[in-house]
Amino acid sequence: MSPFSTFSFPAMVKITEPKVTISTNIVLMLLTLFLRLRRVEVDCIKQAVTITTRTLYFFKNKTVIPFADIQSFDYTYKEVEEPAGPLSIYRNSLEIFTISVITKDKLSYQIAVYYGRGSNQDFDFFESTTHNYSGRGGDDSRELIDVLSEGTGIPVNKRISKITDYKDMLICAECGRSTKNTFRKCQYCGGELC
Repeated sequence: MSPFSTFSFPAMVKITEPKVTISTNIVLMLLTLFLRLRRVEVDCIKQAVTITTRTLYFFKNKTVIPFADIQSFDYTYKEVEEPAGPLSIYRNSLEIFTISVITKDKLSYQIAVYYGRGSNQDFDFFESTTHNYSGRGGDDSRELIDVLSEGTGIPVNKRISKITDYKDMLICAECGRSTKNTFRKCQYCGGELC
């Protein structure tokens, strides 16, 4: 069981017809006693992205970026190796998908970060078959970037459809996700690797 997978709370995304709102997960708000709140609104009527951050209840920062000042959405992927647990045989990796706004002045404003279980599944003595720690970071982030790009007409700077950053990665023919070539079948769906 991975501490990153257990404690990665996805952002709350609310999609209404003219607006997409992305805010801090309610569980994370409760755990931090509402000390840091973040809300991003992509409003097609106002033609602006509004990023509001509240820290320590009193300090509020609001940034408004008009669509005319936005060059593109940036969609990036990074895989980070997690520390191995005391009863783990293999190390895990964590997928990090980041969605940002890039302005024409080359400034970057982070909109959302999604986490998913990486390519190295491990054997854990306490791994439960009733819980799924694989994460949906890649799928959820792709859905959000599609909604943002199609709804606003702003292009995506870097599109990730299949992650093949490493030469020892294979793609599943059924679900399209990457898996290390040490596995015989896809670790996510059990499909054939190609």
